[in-house]
Amino acid sequence: MRTITLKEIGTSIVGALPTEVVKRIVRQHFSALRLCYEAELKKDPSLAGTVSTALLIDEEGVATSVEANGGSMTNPAVRECIVKVFASMSFPKPEGGKVKVTYPIDFTNHDEK
Repeated sequence: MRTITLKEIGTSIVGALPTEVVKRIVRQHFSALRLCYEAELKKDPSLAGTVSTALLIDEEGVATSVEANGGSMTNPAVRECIVKVFASMSFPKPEGGKVKVTYPIDFTNHDEK
């Protein structure tokens, strides 16, 4: 049996949007992020690592300038899929203008026998 874990590590937020709000919204999309990982895990059972996603939340709460800009997982399909998921997220309108977010997620596969 396979157990997949996603763990946020070291989220960084610059701007007027509470960290808890950003994390809650991203966690609501963990199932879609998990699917990004699972699709490639079928091809490479040893696939694991961190993907750090950087995004800008504009004045309307829309995620813009989304890119996978770091982390130990180099699989391009996983990284591209994660970027698409983050780009689809909607956030509350920040009060003080744009918000810069760096959101690293660690993807781990635990095979249980």
